[in-house]
Amino acid sequence: MDVLRHSSALLGINLASINTKAAFFGRPAGKYQALACEGSQTSIGHGLHLGFGIVQALKALQARVDQPFLKDSGGLIMPVDRFGQGVDHVAMVTSAGVRVPTVLIG
Repeated sequence: MDVLRHSSALLGINLASINTKAAFFGRPAGKYQALACEGSQTSIGHGLHLGFGIVQALKALQARVDQPFLKDSGGLIMPVDRFGQGVDHVAMVTSAGVRVPTVLIG
């Protein structure tokens, strides 16, 4: 799938308690659009680190869109290069971890 060969590639990462998701956004018509999404299990456990689930989701996403995001060393290719590989921006949110007790008064 040749979804993006231009600038303004955005990678969104959602690190949650159960699943980690990676989404790929581009601007094929001048406005950002969600082009693809992949996920993996969040790796919280003995001998694992949170980055493992993120890398698995990114590998699945780059295979789906046929757009390399990761260097062979595991780092992100930033910004998009002249071959259309990489991403320009990354946005990450997380909801993994211990819940914080809160009280809302309105």
